[in-house]
Amino acid sequence: MVYRHAFPGPGLGVRILGEVKKEYADTLRLADHIFIQELHAAGLYHKTSLAFAVFLPSNPSVSSATPAATNTSSPCAPWRPSTS
Repeated sequence: MVYRHAFPGPGLGVRILGEVKKEYADTLRLADHIFIQELHAAGLYHKTSLAFAVFLPSNPSVSSATPAATNTSSPCAPWRPSTS
């Protein structure tokens, strides 16, 4: 059995929502590295069947109806671990 998660699999590009840019791939690569590193540190890497980060060019938690949204919206990289 291979003890490695399926991602990055086909590459980072499939985990970037929208336009794929080098800076987005660099951010995603770092976020994914931190995530996997933390799973190992917590002893959870081999207890999850799939774990990966994705890149969203703007933070979905900021409401676009908020006037300041254009000033506070920033990229985010949510993480997704799964045990089944």
